[in-house]
Amino acid sequence: MEEQDFKMQKENSNNLSVSINDKKEKLPNNHITFAIISTILNLFTCNFIGLIFGILSIIFANQVNIIYNTGDYLGAILKSKNARILSIISLIIFFSGILIFIIYILFIIFFGNITYYQGWFKNTYKIVYNN
Repeated sequence: MEEQDFKMQKENSNNLSVSINDKKEKLPNNHITFAIISTILNLFTCNFIGLIFGILSIIFANQVNIIYNTGDYLGAILKSKNARILSIISLIIFFSGILIFIIYILFIIFFGNITYYQGWFKNTYKIVYNN
């Protein structure tokens, strides 16, 4: 009788541990919207290096769900972090490209017609000091 009770108790404890281990963890955020937005921004500005990072972030974001469905929760977390990091790199490249473009435009505005100013200074020098 005691052996039966011991066996039943052992079976119940095994069933309890299996049900606790079968509990699925929550699906990690795949950052797909962040990846798509960073890719589209780089596409509109023709920034191809940022576009490559954006496409890679979309690929990693899609792999999050696939890996999670196979049961590899830690792999899904790793792919999620990779997708987020690649999206951030893509946005940094986008904003640095915009900053370089703005500096270029300002340089053209302020120094684009430097030959005109050089001629103006030469003519002013002749008028003032040659008379």
